Amino acid sequence: MGMFDQIKDVMKMRSEAKRIQAKMQSITADYSNGGITVVAKGDLTISKIEIAPEAYDEVKAGKPQRFETMLSTSSMARSRKSRISPRRK
Repeated sequence: MGMFDQIKDVMKMRSEAKRIQAKMQSITADYSNGGITVVAKGDLTISKIEIAPEAYDEVKAGKPQRFETMLSTSSMARSRKSRISPRRK
């Protein structure tokens, strides 16, 4: 295999990696509980957090622990599962 063939293969792999990355970003999973909604992307980043006024009041009153753990863990797990059966935006 010559050097140019190797460069061609590397370019194909790079193109495929970019395509997969774009596909991962188009996959979303949302989880809602207790007035808080989190939307996570397939690349495991959180794209949106919505907090209902009554949930915000509870967090302000000093009870944020149950929301922090529940939402970050659940939305990431759903995002991982979405990789298998994606839900498009």
